[in-house]
Amino acid sequence: MTVPGTPSNVGQAIGRSDLARPCESRFRLRASCAKVAPLALTAASTVVLGIPAIPGRAAIALPMVALVTLISALEPFFNWRARWVLMEETQYRLNRIRDEMDYYLVTTPTADLDRDRLRGFFTDQQDIWQDVSRQWVEFRKHDQSQPGGASPLDASTLLPP
Repeated sequence: MTVPGTPSNVGQAIGRSDLARPCESRFRLRASCAKVAPLALTAASTVVLGIPAIPGRAAIALPMVALVTLISALEPFFNWRARWVLMEETQYRLNRIRDEMDYYLVTTPTADLDRDRLRGFFTDQQDIWQDVSRQWVEFRKHDQSQPGGASPLDASTLLPP
């Protein structure tokens, strides 16, 4: 449905919430793997070390423990859980705008559709993407492991003046 003077793809633009869904799924999977893999490797290495019948058990368990250390060190670096939560929140906010727009389009006769109100939906969607981008930059700024990240906190910065 198009309204004279408005972009014909306003509904498609608002439908960009679908862009957040693959990111959310990917970040959720990576966050889960980053938590489950070290647990599984730790358990497996403990079992391998505990079975005397396994020849060269230390040579098997040591790389497993090294992988636990590596995965555990990379997990905070990539911060998958925070990204997952950010994309989940973004998807909710974009779906809410789409639902409001759908309701407006369904309940308003075509002749009474207001271009400014339709532009408002698009503006709200753009504001959400801008907010997500800002939060993403803030994640990177506060990341201790990234060059240019915030300096480490010490006890004097936590105490009130």
